[in-house]
Amino acid sequence: MDYQLSNNEMLILDGYSAGISIQCEKGVLWITQAGDINDHIIKTGESYQIENSGKVAIIGRSQKSILKLTGESGKGTLLTKYTN
Repeated sequence: MDYQLSNNEMLILDGYSAGISIQCEKGVLWITQAGDINDHIIKTGESYQIENSGKVAIIGRSQKSILKLTGESGKGTLLTKYTN
């Protein structure tokens, strides 16, 4: 499924997210995940594989960022989009 985020707009994945791949189709994305001390920045054409279950925040860091989520989460994942 594709999602569009503006600058500082956030998409939260809450639930069992392990195995989901985040692909940046356009722009820049900042990814932070519960249980991971590192944050991750991905740009157009790059992807990030979620390895742990738990909450994941994906923040748009450009005027228009487009991302695609692929893979199976196993136990279901709740998606919530926050705008400023």
